[in-house]
Order: sequence, then structure tokens, then C-alpha cells
Amino acid sequence: MDDRILGRMINLEFYDPSGATEVTQPHAPRVDSLAGKRIGFVSNEQWQAYRMLPRLKALLEADVAAIEVLAPDAAMVTSPIEMFLPGSDISPVEARKREFYDGLTRWRSAFAGDGAGEAPMVRVEGTSVEDAFARPNHLMLVNRWGDGLPLWPPTRERVDWILCGAAQPRRRKLGSFPPRGGVTTVESCAIALAMAGGRPEYLPVLVAAVEAFLDPESGSEQLQAASASAFPVVIVNGPIGAQIRLNAGFGCLGPDPQHLAGASIGRALRLLPQNLGGALPGIGTMANYGGLRYTNVVFAEDEANLPPGWAPHGTERHGFAPGTSSPATSEERRAS
Repeated sequence: MDDRILGRMINLEFYDPSGATEVTQPHAPRVDSLAGKRIGFVSNEQWQAYRMLPRLKALLEADVAAIEVLAPDAAMVTSPIEMFLPGSDISPVEARKREFYDGLTRWRSAFAGDGAGEAPMVRVEGTSVEDAFARPNHLMLVNRWGDGLPLWPPTRERVDWILCGAAQPRRRKLGSFPPRGGVTTVESCAIALAMAGGRPEYLPVLVAAVEAFLDPESGSEQLQAASASAFPVVIVNGPIGAQIRLNAGFGCLGPDPQHLAGASIGRALRLLPQNLGGALPGIGTMANYGGLRYTNVVFAEDEANLPPGWAPHGTERHGFAPGTSSPATSEERRAS
């Protein structure tokens, strides 16, 4: 029976795919009170700060006892742009002055630790199964967590299912995606793979690809910020390619409805730099035209049919024995 007829709401809870950033330098502790303090301002000279800061100086001197506010040059204030057009009315700042005061006395950072803890959860409600699926997709698109195509909401159950294929603990840190510096864990990979429609057996390949991407020798920092339209290509060597039905023949650059692993692994590898690394066009990534690859390129090497005398890619590049899947950790790669 239709849930709308029964009047039931369907609740759906899923992981926030943007993760967390690692805090290596905590913010300065807040003071208990502004009374009797000497206040100075630092500015980047934007948003007509030369007008806003004198107004804020006057408000502080009128509201706080024995305060000394140094003469400002300029300041930046986070407020609607319309307020800062030349000659515009800046008096509304008086209604929000408490936000400035609280920022100096009560504010606390929402970030803490090494960022490897469980990702926060997001909750939505729907009036039907279709509505409960559509609302998370709308929310993910609004928050720029997607690629414009439908996504599987990364619910706790679905992510736990993906993690059944993990060879490492879910909290194991793999590194940080530039430029935002989002902490990347095995769980982060599982969340992205869940969103991309992947399966548990794909996870070890995605984790290995992420470790290779984050390896300093890969140049991923430049890849994220460069103006060229480069994108990663993942070549999977060893029996695992056949085990997960990864294409190694006709149509290996995809898409291939007969071999689904490459598309979802590649799509997850695209979502991770975007959601954890903040690589949004024109903001985190400067590629003029983008890579035109929702799914990147992920394919297996057809080792069994290499010409006589040809060494497999993993053997030629990294020294791994023919017929074996490459180790999944950067430490093992370097040791080889």
C-alpha cells in the first residue's frame, strides 16, 4: 500500500560525504569578557571594511565598559554583498553586533582531533519511497556533493555493507585530499563508493587507487589545481581484476554495461576529490574545461593475453610478481 495513503513518513539517515578536516593548530581560546580589553583589527581590505570597522569600533565603545579599540584601517565582515555596494546602508550591522561580540567570547570550533572519526549524519524525511530517495538527491545536489547524476544515499546500512569488502579498519587514515585537506579514511572511500553504486568487492581497488592518488610522487596536488584537463587513469593488475569483473578488453575505457566495476570505482574516485578535497570547478580545481569523465578511467590489464616477452604493468613499473594483485598500501609499494 502507498505510504502516502497510510500517512507514514519515511526517515532516511545518511553520512555527510564531505567528511572532516584535520586540526593541527587549534584556534585561540576565547576570552571571558571584552570589558577592559584592547581590541585591534586585521583586514584584507575587502567589502568596504573602511566603513564597516569604524562603525563596529563605535558600537564596541558604546556597549563595553573600559574597552580600548585601536583605530582601524579596514576590516572584512561576513554579511550580504548588497550591504557593501558604494554608498549603501550599513546600519543593519547594529542588529547583528552581538554576533561579533559572541565571536570573541563564546565561539567554539566545530572541528576537533585528527578528523578520522565517524562522519556526521544527515537526516531527511519523505512521504513515499520515491520521495525519500529524491530528497537526499536534491540535498546532495544543493550541497554540491554529487556530479549531476542520481546518487545512492550513503546510509549507515549501505556503507556497512560496502565495508564488508575492506581489508583494513574503517578508521584507517589514507591521507588528506587537497586542496581542502579533507581527511580520507577507508570509511570515506566506502561512503563515496556507496554513493556511486559500488559493491563491497570493489572497495580494495578504490582504496589502492586513493592511496596512489594521494602519494606525493603522483603529483595529485598539481592535478587538482592545474588549469589542464587531466584526470587519473587506474590500471588494475592481477587476479582481482577478473574477480570483480573489471573490463580488460573491448570498451575498457567505458562505459560497459557488462562490466560495471570500472564505472562505480571511477565515479567514487571522482567524488572523493570533490567532496573531501573541495575540487569544485573554478574554486578548488582550475581545469579550464574539466576532464569530461564522470567515471574517470578504470580498467584491468589483460595479463593472460600479453604478447610473448611483455612484462605485466605491475611487474615493469613496480616489480610485483606476474599473476599477483598489487599490495594495497603505499608502505608496501615503497617497500617493493
